[in-house]
Amino acid sequence: MKQIFKITLIILLASSFQHLFAQDTLSDRASLLIGKWKLTSHWVERNGKPEYAPIKGVNYIYELKEDGTYTLNQAYKNRTSVETGNWRLDDLQQMIIFYNSVDYSSEYGELEVAEIHHRIYKLTTDELRIEAVYYTEEKGTSMYKRIKDK
Repeated sequence: MKQIFKITLIILLASSFQHLFAQDTLSDRASLLIGKWKLTSHWVERNGKPEYAPIKGVNYIYELKEDGTYTLNQAYKNRTSVETGNWRLDDLQQMIIFYNSVDYSSEYGELEVAEIHHRIYKLTTDELRIEAVYYTEEKGTSMYKRIKDK
């Protein structure tokens, strides 16, 4: 009887420690997001139908880091800016949330950025599709490709 009690106690302690340490690691979905992502295409919804929105002259590159910080380098026409802050996934791991963000551009200086939620439509090792509202000011879908370090 004592032996069964000891074994049960050891199993409970081991699972408690495993749960404690597992909370500090990134989920599989979050670790897929780590790295640099470049905007490659964008669609908007007009009259309930998707329509391609040209991205010529638009350059968005996200770098999502394992420590929960991010950098977004943005260039549109002759304007450039760098946004920095924190990122995380929502509890259901269906949205990327960017928060505590600050954007700096030579044109406007430093501006605080409101918390932004982007629904994830597709995530693979090389492709990310998110719901987004960018330069078109319309709801749409943005597709990013992973930039591989050389």
